[in-house]
Amino acid sequence: MLFLVAGNCIAKPSSGKPKGKYQYVSDTLVINMRSGKSNGHRIIRTLRSGDKLRVLSHGKEYTKVKTEKGESGWVLTRYLMGKPAASVLLPPIKERLEKLEKEHSDLSKNLKAITKERDSLKHAAVSLERLEKKHRKLVEESTRLKDVANKSTDLSEETKDLSRKNVTLESQMDLMMRELKSLRDGNNRLWFLTGAGVILIGIVIGVMIARTRKEKKSTWANSTDTFVLR
Repeated sequence: MLFLVAGNCIAKPSSGKPKGKYQYVSDTLVINMRSGKSNGHRIIRTLRSGDKLRVLSHGKEYTKVKTEKGESGWVLTRYLMGKPAASVLLPPIKERLEKLEKEHSDLSKNLKAITKERDSLKHAAVSLERLEKKHRKLVEESTRLKDVANKSTDLSEETKDLSRKNVTLESQMDLMMRELKSLRDGNNRLWFLTGAGVILIGIVIGVMIARTRKEKKSTWANSTDTFVLR
């Protein structure tokens, strides 16, 4: 395929006949497609820069072409080129460039957002790690308190049992104290009775001794009187 050079430069036709290949209208704004190979032939239509034409017959001065819509005619060969003109290619390229720049800008914004989110996630990860440590401590503390509670329950049962035993012992102690008091009262009565008995025995013995002495005196007196009488 051949392309015409923009401006006043004229493209050199390629060797051979590029029949069946495509050619493009050069940077010239508008060219005429005629029904024959001269300016005297009828103009079929006008063509603009960048129009794609299929080569049907290539000539040094004129080339027979066919448009994408199916129209056939002759155009000056010098106005054809093998590639689209720069003025035709530039707008799409510029548009593509603007699109790429916009995509780059969007990607930059997304990158900043992702970076910010990553930093937030890092901060969240640190906070999460702290919370996990705190949670582990709370679990450990909870386990310890449960153990203490279980031990407290056991101690409570033991305390209740000891309390019951203490009540029993206090009852037994009270009973023993009452029995001891009773024994003391009985012992006191025994000692009182013993003392009273001793005193009574002493009195009886004293009386008996007194009587014995009196009897002895009476007997001795009678004996004396008898002796005197004799």
